[in-house]
Amino acid sequence: MRRVAALSDVPDEALKTVIRDFNSEGATVTSVLQDDGKWTVVAMFLGKSLAKEDVLEQGVALNASQSVNSGRA
Repeated sequence: MRRVAALSDVPDEALKTVIRDFNSEGATVTSVLQDDGKWTVVAMFLGKSLAKEDVLEQGVALNASQSVNSGRA
């Protein structure tokens, strides 16, 4: 089973902590810079058994994360 959690309006000084917390819970995390300079952090929690389409979506999310996160945090 897959679960998604999102936090918006995360300030720069809290971004690394939020990402680290989600990662410690086993989530795949992406962050997107908002127009106001704050961040939206999205965490995807995947269950024990991954469906083929989940693995593909996770790969796309990781690729997008690398582009979005370049130069910050």
